[in-house]
Amino acid sequence: TIADHDNSLQRTVALFPDIMKREAVLSVLRSQGYVSDLELELKNAQGEEYWALVSACYLDYEGEPCILFSINNISRMKAVEAELFNERAGLEERFGEEKCLQEIFTAADDANASLAGVLGKVVSLLPGGFRSTEVVSVALRYGDDVFKTENFVETEWNISQSSTVSEGKELSVTVYFPKMYEDTGKNSFQLDKRVFLNTFLQR
Repeated sequence: TIADHDNSLQRTVALFPDIMKREAVLSVLRSQGYVSDLELELKNAQGEEYWALVSACYLDYEGEPCILFSINNISRMKAVEAELFNERAGLEERFGEEKCLQEIFTAADDANASLAGVLGKVVSLLPGGFRSTEVVSVALRYGDDVFKTENFVETEWNISQSSTVSEGKELSVTVYFPKMYEDTGKNSFQLDKRVFLNTFLQR
């Protein structure tokens, strides 16, 4: 749209849900005379936010200084990008779990290692099955014995699985997080990780 210079600047207030981003864009526009292909979140006339590709430049229209804005709605493209990102993240998560389980099974098959040695090794490997490897704490309990990862921190955010193994003893594993993942997809995340932990326990 083409409008009067001052009025155009005023109208951008309604377009930008984030005023600081609006001011940053206008600052660039004032300094270099144009902005090109900026990916921004804007707000439509109904107050709904959407992703847009924004370009703008100064020009004269019938002798008046104006700003020409070009706004392309790219919300669908961003949604597809997010979906592809989530699919890739999911595949990477499954690959990490598979690699972790293989390392655990290899450690468990070491005929020369003591049971305590195997469980100590296993608890150090289990964080590898989680994307946040460096911030995950794990406690492995076998009967009365407890094995923990280095720098162990117990938090209120955790998932736990257990199984009865040889001699009627219970083997349980609890994974602690510094914070629980976002509510979006949290149930799916917990389900996937419980499957991962169960696979380990059933071995």
